[in-house]
Amino acid sequence: MDARFYNAVAQLSDVGTVAIRSLRSDDKERLLGLFRRLMRRSVYFRFMGEDKKDVTPDELAYYTEIDFKSHVALAACLNEGGEERIVGVGRYTVSEGSKSAEVTFCVGDEYQGRGIGTALLDHLVRIARTQRIEKFEGRLFASNSRMFSVLDRSGFKLKNVKETGGIIRTEFSIKK
Repeated sequence: MDARFYNAVAQLSDVGTVAIRSLRSDDKERLLGLFRRLMRRSVYFRFMGEDKKDVTPDELAYYTEIDFKSHVALAACLNEGGEERIVGVGRYTVSEGSKSAEVTFCVGDEYQGRGIGTALLDHLVRIARTQRIEKFEGRLFASNSRMFSVLDRSGFKLKNVKETGGIIRTEFSIKK
């Protein structure tokens, strides 16, 4: 599977669908739009407490110019008024020679609770398995109940370890 050209449709909990596709270098403005629509609490959770006001051009390049080997990113997209809108992003990064990947998610506030994070996780797992990734790991605030809900419902057995500052490091095997 060549993840650079990944394209699928996922059923959402509210009977709608969302396109799940590879994030591309021409997504910079769409990704920036997602960031600018986020509420402060969502920015706080996604950027681990950083009071981030905007995304720099270098960060946009990192987030959208993906190699699909050590860095894989998928966008959840809806067509709104004839325009494609990114409503969520899921990504993982792999350390060289590792069978483990750090996974992160960001779903627009108005789209949370519809199954977009779950769909992104499902599709990232499919890709990771083809790349022989065995484990996902991540860090999140203990108060990030929506993300914990996504992970709890995933069916994977989570191993959570408390860190300082209210942060939980979680990991789970994605092997079949």
